[in-house]
Amino acid sequence: DAAYVPVEVEVHTMKVDELRGLLKAVLTHLFRDKLPMPQKDGSLKLPHTRTLQQLEDAYPVAPGVNLPSPDKLALRYKGDGAWSADSLRMALAFFLFADVQVVLYLHEWVSRKELLEHSQFRCTTASESHKTLEDVLTSLQLPTSLQRALRDAGCTQPQELHLLTDESLRRAGVQDAPTRKTICDHVRSVTGVRLICPCCGVNTYVRPSGSGFSYTKYQRLATCMGYHACPVGLTYHCLNPACADVRAKLNAKNITLGAGADVPAHCAATFDSWSPKLMAVLPPEVQVKYHVTWFNKGGVGDDVLSLIVQTADTLASLQHVLTTQFNDKLQKRMDAYSLFVRTERDKADGKSFAAARTNHFASFGAQPPQLNFLPWPFVESGSFLGPPSTDSLRSWLLQLYNDIAQLLDEDVASRVPGMFLSYDHTFYVVLKLKEGGAIVFLLGEFNDIVAYARVPSTSLQDLMPLFEGLAERCKCIFVDVGGGVLVRAHEVLQFVYSDTCCRKADDVSKSSFQVYFPNIRGADLADGFHGVQKVPFNQGHPSAQAFQA
Repeated sequence: DAAYVPVEVEVHTMKVDELRGLLKAVLTHLFRDKLPMPQKDGSLKLPHTRTLQQLEDAYPVAPGVNLPSPDKLALRYKGDGAWSADSLRMALAFFLFADVQVVLYLHEWVSRKELLEHSQFRCTTASESHKTLEDVLTSLQLPTSLQRALRDAGCTQPQELHLLTDESLRRAGVQDAPTRKTICDHVRSVTGVRLICPCCGVNTYVRPSGSGFSYTKYQRLATCMGYHACPVGLTYHCLNPACADVRAKLNAKNITLGAGADVPAHCAATFDSWSPKLMAVLPPEVQVKYHVTWFNKGGVGDDVLSLIVQTADTLASLQHVLTTQFNDKLQKRMDAYSLFVRTERDKADGKSFAAARTNHFASFGAQPPQLNFLPWPFVESGSFLGPPSTDSLRSWLLQLYNDIAQLLDEDVASRVPGMFLSYDHTFYVVLKLKEGGAIVFLLGEFNDIVAYARVPSTSLQDLMPLFEGLAERCKCIFVDVGGGVLVRAHEVLQFVYSDTCCRKADDVSKSSFQVYFPNIRGADLADGFHGVQKVPFNQGHPSAQAFQA
């Protein structure tokens, strides 16, 4: 901030694919051959000339990695030579993504110690799998009596070495603390960790896909408060024949496996190391290291999610606040880039003038050649590197709703218990047919379709014939309401859920369907899917505080 000098800079539009290409180039430059790669047997393949301690020193706050200063990166990339088209391109990239925080989803390395504490994540590495238990215990140079005690502690196979903890060794008679530490350190060194499949919960059949780190294939960003987060992780395959996801793929392709047959590679269950399904099955002490939720497209930081659910502003106001923060950050990055460009051009001008004076060929007033630094790209809301749009905020909220939908529905049902019916329109089918109107579905207690019709519009007038027909059918059905009392089914219905706001739901005079269902207790209630879009950004709504809680 001390060096903040606003200057003018040329701006142009840049396609999303170009931005992704620049981000890939930055990540490749920073992390190629510098991160450990998990192997099939659970061991880690370290980068050349790197030890685990050196990796921990290089990334002390992993899984988060803040990028180095962009001007230093640009000059280091250029080296001692002159600016080239490639180095000029990378200079722009370093400044453009200077505020991006890389999040390492390399759990086998970043969270190795935590995963080793949970048996479902452990595995024996290939270097030890061929040895007998006697070989392993002998290599520890332990007395025969102590080896016998260790077997009595529960170890009969090398794969069970992870059972040897400090407490189990103490119970087995190893009273010397340094000896216990030596044994435990050896056990950890020959025991690997392997992620479990989030579907079947087994790690025996899980392997890295072999396609390398994620940023080499596609690049994604998550929106956080004033910055973006970028995941660096791996894709994994599960080839467990009993895995439900694998079985679904086999059935879809009409493949029947014989006894002992391997699952074809194209039928493997696939998941990413940052996928919400995997993160949900990782130990809590691993989950708390990460503060980003990833969706099918992009992601969002916990700080932004908290702001979405707790804000007292409207959706548009919240988007304006986030846009202002992003634009301020973006403006500083652009100004820093402009200052860097000016400094480098001044250096180049000085060298050109000195060379011209030495060679005696420069005429008076001649202009030295200019360095063609790339112009700064224009970034708009909702774009790859821009602040979130209102549609993005709404989309994140709806995806979060999927996780708490049942809780919200149970909350509403507990406050207004009774027999209910819900309805909603869909335009999907009629749009496919390129015809007007909509299709409306009336759903019962278990989301079963009790009536449906094609209607010219979503107006209540066009809905009435469908409700009238349903009421006439219900008059022919008797329902036991308890104590052997039978009433006609149309008298049981008490509530109707729809996509409208439930602000006046307690006013029975507002109900449009009481003429057909006489015991309806009020106007339509908003169902969870539609209500979640209205309540959080309307602080005057009576349910706003309950939703935030």
